[in-house]
Amino acid sequence: MDPSPPRRNPPQDLKQRLDRTFGEINAVLLAVALGLAMLDLTAFSALRLSDELMRAQQHRQAVEAPSTVAAPVAAASEPPQ
Repeated sequence: MDPSPPRRNPPQDLKQRLDRTFGEINAVLLAVALGLAMLDLTAFSALRLSDELMRAQQHRQAVEAPSTVAAPVAAASEPPQ
């Protein structure tokens, strides 16, 4: 008698192949997720820093503004010569 080829269990083979593939995909997705999280953190930090710099600049302009505005007013109140 001819020996028959060993029986393969197609559902089991498919399950093993899918498990291996999904395991590799999970590693890729984890790397992508970590990269996106770092990008998000960097963008958030840059926007936060930008807001703080804008506030500091506005505060500096507000502090300097009265001294520059007061000089013309004082000159206008002097009597003409």
